[in-house]
Amino acid sequence: MTGLLDATTSFGSSPAKRADWSLPTLLAIVEKHRVERALTLSLRGKYYDFASGNIETMAACRDHPVLSPVATIDPRRYLDCLETVARCAEAGFVAFRFFPDHQVWPLEWLPFLEIAEAIARVGLPVILPGGAPGSITLAGRLLAPLGLRVLFLGVGYANMAEALTALKVYPTFYFDTHLMDTPEALEVLCRGGGEERVVFGSNAPERYFESALNMLQAAELSADQRQAISGGNLRRFLGEERSVWV
Repeated sequence: MTGLLDATTSFGSSPAKRADWSLPTLLAIVEKHRVERALTLSLRGKYYDFASGNIETMAACRDHPVLSPVATIDPRRYLDCLETVARCAEAGFVAFRFFPDHQVWPLEWLPFLEIAEAIARVGLPVILPGGAPGSITLAGRLLAPLGLRVLFLGVGYANMAEALTALKVYPTFYFDTHLMDTPEALEVLCRGGGEERVVFGSNAPERYFESALNMLQAAELSADQRQAISGGNLRRFLGEERSVWV
């Protein structure tokens, strides 16, 4: 598949798993599958320290142009978080990804909402976990008024109805594909308005790249829909491209 963009990759190590999620492993996956561009971040920012993680992310992306840098912030630290938003925007990060599920803080937490407002001011999008039922609904109430483009990861059978409703209610909400493993999940989302707001994401190397790719390749989609999901929708999420459906 030509022009494939991956919205959700990472590299580094996890304190809970002994697995090879190193930068060379990610680069090998990207090269094998001819990924044109992969959004990525260092897992150091998720599990340990976001400041050094963001530095590691940017260094990897400077050395490997196929990678695009995604910043992360842990709002539990709070001090310097707002300044980090401005610095990351100036440095060329393309989005901010948050891990409330792993770091155990609530989406309605005031420190996070203050950070989200700062991100909205610099015009960058946000990436959040969306697998837990109710998480998209809550994000709609909190973040949609800010005008933020939000990409939700991990949507599957348990909250497909919530995602379909959000597609109608929140025009700036997007969804990645890496856990859409039920029959006709992509087709259903496209019929529900997702043809311009579903983006390919593998969550590699934490998950098997081939799982997300095979599902996209097997889905009964039009050529325009398949191309949008494989690349065009991610460019639009990043503010780089307008819709082809208008």
